Amino acid sequence: MRYLCFDSALNEVYTLLLLQKALPNHICLFAGTKDETIWHVAPWLFQLTAENIYTTWQQDPNCHLDRCLIIDSKTSLRELKEHLQQFIYKNKNNHTYYNRFWDAAVLPSQLDRMNVEEMTDFFETIDAIYINDGIGFWKLSLNHKCRLIKEPISIVQIFPNDAGAANTNAPLSTNTATASPNPRRKFFSE
Repeated sequence: MRYLCFDSALNEVYTLLLLQKALPNHICLFAGTKDETIWHVAPWLFQLTAENIYTTWQQDPNCHLDRCLIIDSKTSLRELKEHLQQFIYKNKNNHTYYNRFWDAAVLPSQLDRMNVEEMTDFFETIDAIYINDGIGFWKLSLNHKCRLIKEPISIVQIFPNDAGAANTNAPLSTNTATASPNPRRKFFSE
């Protein structure tokens, strides 16, 4: 199965609501944790169809899919949520921090710092993760020696059933790790 890991803190509630309407199989990654009440800024898992999510949503200028992960896993949505929840928090010097693995700009550096055991634990139920770094898509997976493999991949390889994807380049992220976030829109009425 294929899942979208969507960060509503980066991509705003508008896109979250559109995804919830279009993709009925979804769950908040914070569900059942101490932070389940902050659903509007939490990461979410959506079970994807064979349709290319990027070509579907790029027509709406208010819809953002910046720094999302696409995850291939043989597990169910709930099992994947439970697996990923063990990596949400990180304790350091008696303080608890978010371990923002759900951010495509953060995940590669976290994976680079993991030892073999940590890497194996993280990928236990995950076959591959696809990220868009603003230039193109990358496939992250483990080889038979439990070493991280990072290889470029086209959007057509990720979504082969999408006929329109052959003519569509991977969308450039408008919110990269080095760029400042999009300014919030303000609406005034008199």
